[in-house]
Amino acid sequence: MQKLFSLFVFLFTCITFSQTPIHSFERIKEAQSNFFQLDRENIFLHFNKTKFVPQEGVWFTAYSYSSKNLLPHTSTTNLQVKLFDKSGKEVASKVIFIYEGVGEGFFDITELGLTPGIYQIKASTNYMKNFREDLAFHETIEILGNYTSAENSPSVKKAYDLQMLPEGGHFLTNVNNSVGVKLIDQNGKGVEFLNAELKNSKNETITNFKSNSFGLAKFNFTPTVGEKYKVVVYLANENNITSSLPPINTKGIALSVNNLHPTQVILSIQTNRETLKEIQQKPYTVLVHQNGNMNAMEFLFPNNNTQVILPIKKSSLNPGVNTITIFNEKKQPILERLVYKEITAKRIDASVSLKKNHIDSLEYEVQLTDNIKKGSLSISVLPSATKSYTSTQSIASAFFLEPYLKGQVENASYYFDKENPRQRFYDLDLDLLLLTQGWSKYRWNDVFNHPPKNFYESEVGFSLNGKVNNYNPKKIDQVYVKSNHSGLFEVIELDNTGNFTLDSLFVIKTDSLYIGSIKKRNDKTKKPQLFITALPKNKVESIERLRLPTSNKKDVYAPTNFNTKSFISDEVLDTVILQGENINRVRSRSSAFEDVIVFDEDISNFYQFFLDYIITKGYDVIRGINNVSIRSRRQVSTINGVIPTKVFIDGMPIDYEFSNMLLILKTKDIEEVILNKSGVGQGLFGAGGTIEIITKKSYGYKNTKVKELALKYELQDGFSSNKSFYAPKYSSFSSEDFQKYGVIHWVPSLNFDNQNSKSFKFLNTLTEEITFYIEGLTTEGKIISEKINIKP
Repeated sequence: MQKLFSLFVFLFTCITFSQTPIHSFERIKEAQSNFFQLDRENIFLHFNKTKFVPQEGVWFTAYSYSSKNLLPHTSTTNLQVKLFDKSGKEVASKVIFIYEGVGEGFFDITELGLTPGIYQIKASTNYMKNFREDLAFHETIEILGNYTSAENSPSVKKAYDLQMLPEGGHFLTNVNNSVGVKLIDQNGKGVEFLNAELKNSKNETITNFKSNSFGLAKFNFTPTVGEKYKVVVYLANENNITSSLPPINTKGIALSVNNLHPTQVILSIQTNRETLKEIQQKPYTVLVHQNGNMNAMEFLFPNNNTQVILPIKKSSLNPGVNTITIFNEKKQPILERLVYKEITAKRIDASVSLKKNHIDSLEYEVQLTDNIKKGSLSISVLPSATKSYTSTQSIASAFFLEPYLKGQVENASYYFDKENPRQRFYDLDLDLLLLTQGWSKYRWNDVFNHPPKNFYESEVGFSLNGKVNNYNPKKIDQVYVKSNHSGLFEVIELDNTGNFTLDSLFVIKTDSLYIGSIKKRNDKTKKPQLFITALPKNKVESIERLRLPTSNKKDVYAPTNFNTKSFISDEVLDTVILQGENINRVRSRSSAFEDVIVFDEDISNFYQFFLDYIITKGYDVIRGINNVSIRSRRQVSTINGVIPTKVFIDGMPIDYEFSNMLLILKTKDIEEVILNKSGVGQGLFGAGGTIEIITKKSYGYKNTKVKELALKYELQDGFSSNKSFYAPKYSSFSSEDFQKYGVIHWVPSLNFDNQNSKSFKFLNTLTEEITFYIEGLTTEGKIISEKINIKP
């Protein structure tokens, strides 16, 4: 939001704004600044679909966004994703690794034993606990099959809630009031109606109106003092719904907002004659704000004028939802209205086209309207007739709409759909959705009295806390931590009580850590006795009981006679034995300081023993009666002599006592060796350089002496490993079931790097028309959100 924006006032007579600083408003500005000082993070999960059969998997891509900076939120790496059943009980939990605002995840329906029914997924971070408002992401999914719902039973009587919501928050006599109407059922879902009437105490009709598909409507009227009003909604084949308007204030201020103008948002602030006598010449204030960015201006009601018109330039607004609050002369908030500005500047358009038909597969190209430095898209490919993608949100709604509203918005993604833009603009931008939302999610009582404090830090990986039992500093002064799976190797100093901590640990859940102790003076290693804790630990949660989708909505949930057994083929394939050559692994740890050597048959034929081979790589081997020492010829002698090269076998350091293992180690038992003659990256522990030996699975020492040197610790908490997408073997691609509930393909991350196009392939299912659901985020904070239908 720009620092300055112009507010031009047009009255029935000329009014001039005060050009002096608004010193009396400093308290409000300070409170706003403090309340939004901590940057809130918004989360969105893009699912491959939301309705599944038990043999399928739930794949998703996670996006994290800074609402203050409008950039990917990069402070947190740990995203907690939990799955809850209908009763609100937690049935699964994962920690997803987020990097540059993007991560990937997966739930295995079969492995979890999920039965047919409705489930909810919640995604949140530890940092979100600093805020009173709920910032977590919520989405409902369904496991298809035979299940019943008491809520949707025909015997359950329907209930309705008819709400009348005056714009700004107050009804006022003798002025034109703009009123939002909202009709919802017992499950909180909007109910559309085609006719409604506003009636007075004489049962006379003042005005007629109808709702949109979400049960939202609007009407205007001028109430008179002492009159009572009611709204009657007429539903087809059902009883009428009647609700009385609350008592109407005889004094106060009313607000009406017009967002039709292409460059301005026009505020109409009205009062009546009774109120004007008390407030004329008193300074009122308009505050336009979003996430701590704010602009303020005073205005007056001069003599004999009951209306003030304030045009606000849209160029001064931030993309998404902005809040307009009006304060009285005592600087108390009395009226509030949410307004929306298009997010065009933060959105990149994308198109999809068929690049090549490979007969058995299709290759498509995604084209972006702008070149981006770096970004990632997730893409769900489904038959266009699908009923299985019912996500209520998109990345646009999750980042630019939901964070500012008190309640959950029904089908929030609709408001950012490019189809039927005129209707969408009316439903969102003008009056209906934001008019019926009332005041912002952020309560002024909290703004003034409860600014968030940074008690909960952003989690970056995991921490390993340990204590050496019976600690003796004369025998132990360091420990090392090693993980073969992640390439982790760290040497940690012990404090004077034998405690140690390793932070920012990036490990996979169920991975094994090997921890050994070291005495620096003699480089002696041994297996320690330790007490170890890995943090953070998962805390089991529960949520409120889920409300199922209403049955009066077409295709909201699957029919109870859906036969999943005929949908997925249970054909058993014959056993196939595959033979082939071993493919050399590419190690992520490789660098300019390391040489990775894969031991093949040529090496084994020329050199029977490892020590014979290592001599040819620039090392000296000093053999003893029952021990051996290896030294790099590149090392310079010191007053203490040449520092030996540190040797590791399968991640375990080999000290002098166990060096005899090297005397009999054969090249045929080695998979690869990593040579680091400089010791860069190994700290003082590798001052003489390092040699890492990875043995083959058949090597006899793998689970014996080497691992006796370290304590094995099985992680119970860590990042969840992802699984590559696979589609189940459907019985038929041409069946109606597949067209409604099948999945063609899922791309969790299509990465762009200084380019605007990228291709991907998937199986050709001969589907007549397919739909691409695309969501994405760039490092510059721009989003991509598309629903594209294509006939191959």
